[in-house]
Amino acid sequence: MKIPQFETHICPVSEQTLPNLLPVLYAPFRPKRVILLVPPAMGGQAERLGLALRDLGVRVELCSVAAYDFQAMREQTLNLAAGLKNAAFNLTAGTKIMALGAYDVARDFDLPVFYLDSRGQRLLILRPEVQEFALPELLRLKTALAAQGYDISGQGEQQIPAPHQELTEALVEGVECFAAPLASLNYMAQEARKRFLSPVDLPAVKDARLLNDLLARFAACGLIEVVPGRSVLFRDEAARAYVNGGWLEEHCLRIVRGLKKEGRIFDLLPNLEICNRQGVKNELDLAFTAHNQLHIIECKTANLQKTRDGRIETPAAAAGYKLETLRDVSGGSFARAMLVSYTPLPDYDRVRYASYGIQLVQAQQLKRLREELILWMNR
Repeated sequence: MKIPQFETHICPVSEQTLPNLLPVLYAPFRPKRVILLVPPAMGGQAERLGLALRDLGVRVELCSVAAYDFQAMREQTLNLAAGLKNAAFNLTAGTKIMALGAYDVARDFDLPVFYLDSRGQRLLILRPEVQEFALPELLRLKTALAAQGYDISGQGEQQIPAPHQELTEALVEGVECFAAPLASLNYMAQEARKRFLSPVDLPAVKDARLLNDLLARFAACGLIEVVPGRSVLFRDEAARAYVNGGWLEEHCLRIVRGLKKEGRIFDLLPNLEICNRQGVKNELDLAFTAHNQLHIIECKTANLQKTRDGRIETPAAAAGYKLETLRDVSGGSFARAMLVSYTPLPDYDRVRYASYGIQLVQAQQLKRLREELILWMNR
């Protein structure tokens, strides 16, 4: 069955930009022009979407419409449709009133209508006759972020040294016994930031044997040096950051990169710095696209249960709120977020993460991170 191609797409604009962008990314379906139906509150979204569409070589026109006035929406769209040929309405986005008004006009002028089924990854032609086309992987990180008004201003390395892989595997396999001494090592890495390259005294711990084992593993990778007198010296800032949690990010990257090689993931970048047009910067530990959706992962090795400085909420609550916000600004409802935590979270924080729609992988679950990722992507 041949995929129809229309010269013009007419698209109601809403908070979500991808429903209007993905059909244009699909080359056999790509139009020459897109007319955006812009309700009063969606000017910023229309601007961001327009820039992303123009980057694809598509002409973009804006048409102001009412969001909740059916008759006004119908009249505005009627005047627009009267002069169109070989055009189709994309009714995936926008309010229900906008969709109903546009569909009414499409029926009067005998214009095609289509809808993007994001869950089923299908492009549905609804009229003049129902047709269905599977949507291939189309969404790259640069495009997904650009649609939300963000540019990639920096990214990390993807190469993982073999000794690092052995270290991270040992830490994950020994999560039950290494959690407490690793918290002590995290504390030392935080202290080293304040007085960089100065020896940091080892804290008193219940099980010095486990801490010594942990220090020996990091020292074997050349990341730290245990100084006589019971203190630790970090090799450089990169080593300090790696010990302070970068190792878990690297472990996640290795697992996700394996899924990309299997064809389960389309685009992948670690340690992204993104910046919007107002100069606001954010960092993503790990980001990838799969099933035409943006996925972001935040990694934490610190104990997220303990509160400090009289704070009421746990660090897990703050991390969850930050991750929810980051997901929403970088991808909206077409984005997914996951927190990977080396330590377990309290029950009330797990409930909080579920209410945010954030997937949680914690403690012993790290041993089956690959399987957890596959389940998450396919939900």
